[in-house]
Amino acid sequence: MCDHATLATAFVLARELKQTPPFTFHTLSGPLLVEADGQRFILDFPARLSEPAAAPAALTSALGATPRKVHGARDWICVMESPEQVVALLPDHAALAALPGPERVIVTALGGDGVDITSRFFAVKVG
Repeated sequence: MCDHATLATAFVLARELKQTPPFTFHTLSGPLLVEADGQRFILDFPARLSEPAAAPAALTSALGATPRKVHGARDWICVMESPEQVVALLPDHAALAALPGPERVIVTALGGDGVDITSRFFAVKVG
């Protein structure tokens, strides 16, 4: 799923080809709905619900830090105590690639310099 391309396509369909939203795009992640609200386009992304999970020891080791909590879904979601911890991570990418289970690791914390959250995304198993 590529939200930038989806928005651009919706813009061209509506503004250049004069088609009327909503538009449904059929993606590998499932249907993606784009609606119009005046001059704005609204994407309705599919939700991937997560469940609290016990962090495998190898995950903590690969990150070089201990998450405050971990959730599992398609990805490992690691919540850290502070945004500074997220920024300072120096993960072992080979160890992340060797982790069992989910293909990707998201590390996040509330806050940061002028932002609501600070996150990093590691997809070493998929490129």
